[in-house]
Amino acid sequence: MGGIEVHLYALVWNERPILPFFLDHYRPFVDKFYLFDDDSDDGSWEYLSNQQDVILERFESDGASFVEKARQFYCEAWKASRGSADFVIVVNIDELVHHPDPITALCHARRKGVTVIETRGWDMVGDEIPKSGPLVTQVPRGVHSKMMSKIAIFDPTAVQEINYGPGRHDARPLGRIVRPARPLFDLLHYKCLSADYLVDRYRQLGARMRTGDIEARHGVHYRQSEAQLRAAHAQLRAVAVPVLPADMKTAGLLDEPLDGVFVTKLRRVTNEKGGLREIWRDDDPCSIAAKQAYLTVTAPGGVKAWYLHETQVDQITPISGSGKLVLWDRRRNSRATAPVVIDLDADDPVLVVIPAGIWHGFRANRKDPFLLLHLNGQAFDHVRIDEMRLPEDDPTIPFRWSSIE
Repeated sequence: MGGIEVHLYALVWNERPILPFFLDHYRPFVDKFYLFDDDSDDGSWEYLSNQQDVILERFESDGASFVEKARQFYCEAWKASRGSADFVIVVNIDELVHHPDPITALCHARRKGVTVIETRGWDMVGDEIPKSGPLVTQVPRGVHSKMMSKIAIFDPTAVQEINYGPGRHDARPLGRIVRPARPLFDLLHYKCLSADYLVDRYRQLGARMRTGDIEARHGVHYRQSEAQLRAAHAQLRAVAVPVLPADMKTAGLLDEPLDGVFVTKLRRVTNEKGGLREIWRDDDPCSIAAKQAYLTVTAPGGVKAWYLHETQVDQITPISGSGKLVLWDRRRNSRATAPVVIDLDADDPVLVVIPAGIWHGFRANRKDPFLLLHLNGQAFDHVRIDEMRLPEDDPTIPFRWSSIE
């Protein structure tokens, strides 16, 4: 598919309601599904038996621990794809790994020699199971989850052992391990499709825990009371946000005025004692890894311009005061015909990601100093300085700071 072969491995047990969503999501970039059913009695086996691209087998969950048996399966089953698949995807049925262009992303990763792809985890939350999909658009809100930030995609030939822990929440891969600098995919976890679904599913899964699971305290979350589960669902729903960039744009939380320039609204929480502002997370889809942080102050009415980096990516957010950020994009294949002006105000904060190759500068308002936090993608090198400068009134940039207040 697209010059790349992808196989998927998963266990199935009584998941008929979400199987159509699962297959529809993965079919655009998965060539073969290897699904192993653990004696489902809700129609899952019968449904999957009629899917031509699904290789369906039985899974025997004997032994003292269901969790340990599943862990062993996920550590071994994918090895059958060695020599025939470029990547394998190892997931549960309620986990959807997502990228807006997954085939291109996987092909690019293969060309770069990447063998292990980590994901950004999200606990998704909804009010009911949708009648039709796709699930990522019908239930688009969630909350960051480190527990769900799993290694779900890897090269089965390069990786000799994946060494998953219980629930695949951790892994210690061995072999020729090459990881990208950032997670390339999101992992969307759909356990909380509704409060009723969460309660019913946890009751079913809790009943499957065996003596060994109970002794090892596996699945303790399955044994919460119904009131606790409904309260957890309500709390998750209250703080959930649009997860994918397209949904963030629809909700007015994200803008992309130039290719690769992301302007993200920052979350603020206030109470009688003060408040907090979320600025940066390493698992946000549009943020970049920060290697250096510093503050700059621009005097009232002052201008700082122009700057350009050849490799460094900037992230900036206003801490105090207000002003203007101006971007002039002269990158190859740029479609920009004029500079872009972005309002920055500490009372309505945003985080702006500025890729390399874009001229940029600032102007403070005329009343207050303008304090900016910079989160650089690389630390400043005093020997090999990655910064070009032009005067603020340079005639090669079609912008005059006197034109804005």
